[in-house]
Amino acid sequence: MTAGNGCHHPPDGRAPGGPETEVTRTRPGTLRAIHRALAPGGILLEQELDSKPADTAHAPALALRRMVFHGWGISFASTAEQLAVEAQAAGFTLIRIATTNLGRMVVLRR
Repeated sequence: MTAGNGCHHPPDGRAPGGPETEVTRTRPGTLRAIHRALAPGGILLEQELDSKPADTAHAPALALRRMVFHGWGISFASTAEQLAVEAQAAGFTLIRIATTNLGRMVVLRR
């Protein structure tokens, strides 16, 4: 497998050098990597995506994103609550779910 940076990685998704340099294509693995990278007390923000287009002009782009997520094998447009559960399973602590002008945001702490 070749990662986007041109590095070669074995088919199991791990980079040479052991688990500290794990390259992953899974949401739980990515969240664990972010958790390891953040300093204690560091903040992670996750944004809930709209599952339906705001208008018909945005429908094609939304359909494409949905297909890409499906191809990656990950859920599309998880709710803020679902995002919070995933992040908590990776070791984060939920601070709050906030409703903003940009949509619902999940605020978590390492």
